[in-house]
Amino acid sequence: MSSCHGIILTGWSIASICGGLAFTSSINAHIKHGGKPYDTHIYFVNFMWMLALVILGFFCCLFVRSSIRDRLFPALPGQIIRMRVFGRVFRVLRTYDTGHSASGECASSGTEKSNMCCLRFGKSCRHLHFEYLDKEEEQAAWEEYLMLRAVQSRLMHN
Repeated sequence: MSSCHGIILTGWSIASICGGLAFTSSINAHIKHGGKPYDTHIYFVNFMWMLALVILGFFCCLFVRSSIRDRLFPALPGQIIRMRVFGRVFRVLRTYDTGHSASGECASSGTEKSNMCCLRFGKSCRHLHFEYLDKEEEQAAWEEYLMLRAVQSRLMHN
């Protein structure tokens, strides 16, 4: 069993106790303020907050790096976020550009793609670059990382 298994069991235990207490206290408050225990409104309210927590948990799971490759995959300078979407690595990078065209727009580097967004703050232009890595690009970056780690390991042992 992995260490993640213990975290999952602990989370389920806390959620079952806290969720049960919150559910019961909201029904008790409803009854205390003149509601009937068989009113459907209070159950609908309880269902909505539980559904919101389930959706929040689902989105949090998207950011969990579950494999060794995802955990150790090297970050690029200016990388904001990296996650796996449908088996491919999705990255958001931040780059800066101080040049502007005559119209006040950010200057194009000539290699600007459609997946770049320019946000202008003051005299600098912040580019947000969105990219999906192909399997070949991901494999090349992973092999480069492994080779770098092997060289670092040899240098440390010598």
